[in-house]
Amino acid sequence: LLGDADYEEVKAKESDWEYIKDKGTLVVGITYFAPMNYKDENGELTGFETEFAKEVAEKLGVKVKFQVIDWNSKETELAGKNIDCIWNGMTITPERQENMQISIPYMKNEQAVVVKAD
Repeated sequence: LLGDADYEEVKAKESDWEYIKDKGTLVVGITYFAPMNYKDENGELTGFETEFAKEVAEKLGVKVKFQVIDWNSKETELAGKNIDCIWNGMTITPERQENMQISIPYMKNEQAVVVKAD
């Protein structure tokens, strides 16, 4: 996770940050997947990644807008500037590292198969 000094470094860099800062809004691409992003009993968007994105936007001094996307088109949505970032679990691959900026992972997700011994 980023500390306060890291947020200042992000703000100081010339890159997509200038584009987001000028708009004043960070458009976050998500899918509904509890407990990460889902609507509560009042229809309000909530979840771990939703709350995390809100905090990051607040630290950066911009508003946050959540945009539900087709997960299979996430990279196209990002490249087309329909969204500013992808904020759901995404596997980091060498190809993705060449084509986009990826944050330091804040979660490790593993697959496992469990079967009876017999």
